[in-house]
Amino acid sequence: MARVCVSAKDSFDGVTQEFQHWLQPVEQPDYLVHILHETELSTKFPSKALLYLHSLIGDDAKWLSGELQQCLGQIWKADTRLTNDARYIRLIELVHRRGVD
Repeated sequence: MARVCVSAKDSFDGVTQEFQHWLQPVEQPDYLVHILHETELSTKFPSKALLYLHSLIGDDAKWLSGELQQCLGQIWKADTRLTNDARYIRLIELVHRRGVD
């Protein structure tokens, strides 16, 4: 489902909203974060990108890439209000705890 959301490109917003209940944390979310970062959908749809990342990245994720921090930066630049969102705070704290560069 996560790949379907990103592959929807300009429909990412609606597709992510539609499939949000099927998005589940994955052990190794690095590829899914990579394709989100590569498409720059975090800039175009910051709120839904945050929902996507929060849904896919659990506190016990085994591998986090620097692209997660870059996606969070894109979200911050697109809508600074989201930095007060509990989902954003959880993810940025996870990045800092894991020492992701």
